[in-house]
Amino acid sequence: MKQIFMILPLLTASAWAQDEDPYKSLSLGDRVQLTFRSGGTISGQLVINPIGRAVKPASIKPGSEPEEKMDYSKEAALTVDLSWEYPGLNGTMTITKKEIREVKKLQHLDKETIERLRKQREEIQKDLVHKNATNAIEETKKEKMAEAERKRLEAEEKKEKEKAIKEAQEAANKKKLEILNQFPPEAGWGPEKLKDINGKNTRRQPLTEQEKAFLDNFGAWAEAVKLREDMLKGPEKKETPPEEKKP
Repeated sequence: MKQIFMILPLLTASAWAQDEDPYKSLSLGDRVQLTFRSGGTISGQLVINPIGRAVKPASIKPGSEPEEKMDYSKEAALTVDLSWEYPGLNGTMTITKKEIREVKKLQHLDKETIERLRKQREEIQKDLVHKNATNAIEETKKEKMAEAERKRLEAEEKKEKEKAIKEAQEAANKKKLEILNQFPPEAGWGPEKLKDINGKNTRRQPLTEQEKAFLDNFGAWAEAVKLREDMLKGPEKKETPPEEKKP
């Protein structure tokens, strides 16, 4: 965006004499330059302070008579519209008198200057609209990229969890099958053997180390039997329903 610098002519300022109030000569619509006590300056058009009032266009058309009158000698602050002095700004600024070191009345802007400033304001507004649209597009792209990355991470996390569950299940099944190999049903290990072991316990007969181990691991052994049966069956095939005969 191009930066625009303007040097505008000043009218002879009213002297801040001790016996005069420099604010008495001010009127709504005047174009003024305010010097702050800090040394900085700002230029603008005197307008009604919008706070507490109905919303109206900030600017009075340069050179036209305002609808309202104000006695600035009785006001505690001055409100200036910055729109014509600084094309990139649209708004007002209110400055209390205690912040002002000097006020100067400036010449009203001529028609050519007003037209030039109006075009500059339109150009700046177009640039701002384009910039906002570009920013919105970029923001949308970033949001889509962030969403895609979030979904990718979620998919990876899900995959890792599924892998961990599968590995844990495989480890558990391996342990169960090891117990089954240690106590094969073909060698007589099973529910009947468990019944015999429980009977020995009831009769307070001593158990062998192998019988104790079978008693402690019978739950896992039973699960291993079921697991081996399922493995021998292989994956279940869903039966295809018979085709309906057309009449």
